[in-house]
Amino acid sequence: MSLNTTVLPAASQTQTITPHPPIIAHRGVPGAARENTLASFEEAWRQEADGVETDIHLTRDQRIVCHHDSGIPRAFWGKLAIAKSSYKTARRAFGKGRRPGEHLPLLNEVLEALPPGKSLYIEIKCGLEIVPVLKTVLEESPVSLEQVTVICFNPGVIGAWKEAMPNVKALWLSSYLREEYPPYQACTPPALVKKVRTAGADGVSIESQESLDKTLTQYLRKQGMEVHVWTVDSTHQAIWYRDLGLDSITTNRPGEIRRYFSRAKAPHQ
Repeated sequence: MSLNTTVLPAASQTQTITPHPPIIAHRGVPGAARENTLASFEEAWRQEADGVETDIHLTRDQRIVCHHDSGIPRAFWGKLAIAKSSYKTARRAFGKGRRPGEHLPLLNEVLEALPPGKSLYIEIKCGLEIVPVLKTVLEESPVSLEQVTVICFNPGVIGAWKEAMPNVKALWLSSYLREEYPPYQACTPPALVKKVRTAGADGVSIESQESLDKTLTQYLRKQGMEVHVWTVDSTHQAIWYRDLGLDSITTNRPGEIRRYFSRAKAPHQ
């Protein structure tokens, strides 16, 4: 998921504060520590995020690592392909970072550090090959499955995941009107619904954009679907989405968004 800077209308402000949707820290807090590392996630908890989002890949030796890209940059030899490398090699290429907890983490480590009551959104960045390994990791983890949500742009991967673990929530990721990759396009509300249902997903997480408005949200809700949004770093956008009553808001700035929510008022219902 990437940063979006579309400016949406600010919500009007009146008397009462509305409960806000869960605030999900996008790869932790990238501005404070290396993204997708334990240090970044720890900062998210310090900023009182309700959950964190992480990206996962599968190594050659069947270990699940938290990293956005499929390759790890190296100074002299180009990117190291995670899928073709052992975890030991990938971790060495990633380096130690400047502070404790900035190494390349295994998903197991992230799960072990997940506080009670907090959520983990796991974005699958590779293919079907990771599904059985992820199933095993979650089944062996002490974390409650209710704390976990699996997300992916590929509806086929979501479908395979729901077949493997139907009791773990899964969301289809969509850029909606911003999507340029034809297999993932769904440029009308009925098309969104069709994609979600075909994948067997519990709902959709849509890239922040003006088209994600009250009309679309209500339409999707009437179809029995959850509606989430990513990635929201503008406080005005966050208020807009809060007042739509979305199921979660993913952001790079969880602390700032939470503080703004505590001050901003909601329109009368």
